[in-house]
Amino acid sequence: MRASRMLVCSVAMLLFGAGALYGNVKGTLDAPSNGWYPAGEQLTVTATPDDFYYVAWHGDTDGLETESNTFSFTVDGARHVQAEFKPHVTQEHNVPWWWLAQFAPDNGAGFDESDFEDMVLETLDGGTAPVWQAYLTGTDPQQEDSRFEISKVEFGQNGRVQLRWSHASHADPSLPPVIIEFRENLLEGDWVTVGEMQMEENVVWDHESNGDVRGYYRLRVGTP
Repeated sequence: MRASRMLVCSVAMLLFGAGALYGNVKGTLDAPSNGWYPAGEQLTVTATPDDFYYVAWHGDTDGLETESNTFSFTVDGARHVQAEFKPHVTQEHNVPWWWLAQFAPDNGAGFDESDFEDMVLETLDGGTAPVWQAYLTGTDPQQEDSRFEISKVEFGQNGRVQLRWSHASHADPSLPPVIIEFRENLLEGDWVTVGEMQMEENVVWDHESNGDVRGYYRLRVGTP
């Protein structure tokens, strides 16, 4: 009997960092082992997303019904199928539900789409800005002193300028990096990008500039 190869694997894309949410596996995959299977054999693949995630199938899915998290098929040739566990996000500002859940009662248990849509626009007790702004800037929406700002500027030898700022420990590491910009005149002229840094709890950034130049720095964030 002719044998065809069917390859199934899971794309986990783990988040690392502090707290249980970062440690979560985003889902599990129940699938046949990678290897060779006889043509005509019936196989079933099931991907079970964790809370606040959903599954998206990729690869050789032609002819397969992949609208749900489970599909069955007959081995008819070589296939490479991937299950990607993607986070649900809000329509407003694309904030992941898993990130919002850590600030919700009971970690978001019982929350639905409308609850998260409402929450992302709120300013929480103890905070100073809407939740979506805290997400994009890596700050804590429940801490008044958690601000997206340069906290310290130091000057060293050879014109080196050192900037310091901080993010909350639960800042989403998948966010785009923070952009550092500079210009000599605060009132006019173009801001020039001089560096970027990925979000982490404490940030120190060095700018080797001409020691005779005096100017201004600012931090900028973009959307995911």
